[in-house]
Amino acid sequence: MPLVTYEKRDRIATITLNRPEVRNAFTLKMLDELAECMISFRSDNDAWVAVITGAGDVFSAGHDVNEIKELVKKLDSLPNLWDTFYHNSFQYDLELYKPVIAAINGPCIGEGLLTAMSCDFRLCVDNAIFSFPEVNIGIPTIIGGIKATKLMGLPHVMELLLMGEQKDAEWAYRTGLVNKVVSGEELMGNAYSWAEQLTRLGPLAVRCTKEVILRSMDTGFFEAARSGEAMRRVAMQSKDAMEGVASFLEKRPPKFTGK
Repeated sequence: MPLVTYEKRDRIATITLNRPEVRNAFTLKMLDELAECMISFRSDNDAWVAVITGAGDVFSAGHDVNEIKELVKKLDSLPNLWDTFYHNSFQYDLELYKPVIAAINGPCIGEGLLTAMSCDFRLCVDNAIFSFPEVNIGIPTIIGGIKATKLMGLPHVMELLLMGEQKDAEWAYRTGLVNKVVSGEELMGNAYSWAEQLTRLGPLAVRCTKEVILRSMDTGFFEAARSGEAMRRVAMQSKDAMEGVASFLEKRPPKFTGK
């Protein structure tokens, strides 16, 4: 049975963390399967939006503690001290400009929270809890800290990462960690409603806009504007851009194809 499942319907891919018997705790193999699913999503021209959720009533309880020794061995086996083994993982450096929604259906801890932070939108149930508990067992949080700083104000990031405490859904919404809090019964309906809204928009325009947003976070204004305007010029030559203008003038819904 796959540790991460991939299903597609109506241009929406649903990616499910699938180890409910251990609260969807990550293993190295599960991280690899998630990366494979995200690369499949990125490569599929008919998949425009992805929704990531967890099987059962937990998004993810973090990394499987039974594999900590294996993680240490993997780190020790790297040829150079500063190497990482995250290449092309979804949470680390995978270039993906299609929109991704996290439907957080319960506890979202450690590696699970890092996965949610790697998405563009986060919807959660009202009884969800969030934490990076690594400091409680003497392990530093690195990538989570980098991503959190780009999502939330610095005081909230310090509280979340350095205190090692669990935070509730209300705190997550108030601090900008999640976009919306809903009941358990409403979660997937809301997630797919957001996904469907995104599929009605020009997919190339959405991807171009997302890429500019992400790249501009690490560059100066003029560099970001220069590259963004170049990308827009390319996007404006697409069939979708022509269709969008034509449909507006003809007062009809656009028929985007992603080309």
